[in-house]
Amino acid sequence: MTNLFRTGKDPSELEPLNDDMIAHAESTLGVTLPDAYKETMRLQNGGHLEKNLHPFLWNDEPDILVIDDLMGVSKSNTVGILLSHYLIEEWGLPTGIVILSTQGSTGIALDYRDIQPSDEPSVIYYDADAKEEQTLAKSFADFLTQLFNDHQIE
Repeated sequence: MTNLFRTGKDPSELEPLNDDMIAHAESTLGVTLPDAYKETMRLQNGGHLEKNLHPFLWNDEPDILVIDDLMGVSKSNTVGILLSHYLIEEWGLPTGIVILSTQGSTGIALDYRDIQPSDEPSVIYYDADAKEEQTLAKSFADFLTQLFNDHQIE
């Protein structure tokens, strides 16, 4: 797996990920994080993405969603994906999601609603103000394969 993150000093990168941090996050959030997410965070625990564009449908028209960064895993409720509980309450989002990236009232999240314990969550885009959401990928691994950067636009 190649590193999806920009190289160089990144203030949004968290300390290197370890098993204890994963166990704490999964216990706190009440979920099992996808293996692809954990593997990605082991390479770099959050930060600005090099491949930060994702295909997107807006009003049924093809568009491109810009995803500046992915949140990492921490033991602190004030950084990374453990901010999910606060952000869900702040923006009136549905419970059962884990926020991966946010820009105010919009962002992307892992969707654990209505899945079986053995299933992986899909990746969704949400807009809290418009009260809209859409599935971006059936899994985090699939989501990663769909990311690209502006150098790849034809």
